[in-house]
Amino acid sequence: MPFEYLPHTADVKIQAEGSTLQEAFSDAARAITHVMTEEKIRSELSFPLSLEAETKEALFFDFLSEIIVLLDTEGLFVSSCSLNITRSHRHWTLSGAVYGDEAKRYARHGDVKAPTYHDLIVEQLPTGRWRVRATLDI
Repeated sequence: MPFEYLPHTADVKIQAEGSTLQEAFSDAARAITHVMTEEKIRSELSFPLSLEAETKEALFFDFLSEIIVLLDTEGLFVSSCSLNITRSHRHWTLSGAVYGDEAKRYARHGDVKAPTYHDLIVEQLPTGRWRVRATLDI
């Protein structure tokens, strides 16, 4: 599994790793869906994304928020992402798309309200891989 759940007393803490920052972000998005359903999600729909933030942590937080907004407004369970993340001297940008299917087609248990900044991490490991971690308010 490309992501894992870490112990937390009240909420859900997710952690994902990838060979690229894009892969780690994408796996974190899939983890959000997996909190609510264990079914395999088809890629029937796509939605474009374009985000900008001053830090990579703020970009990750905004990305997770956008995944939850897509669930709330479009009823989207995410199955995968195609992302491009770049850094300039002043900010980080994310562009691409998320893919998934209508949540109503799947057995659902629980809900995710929002990401939090509690224990939020975006780091490059000594191996060159990327790790992201966030606590989700459920």
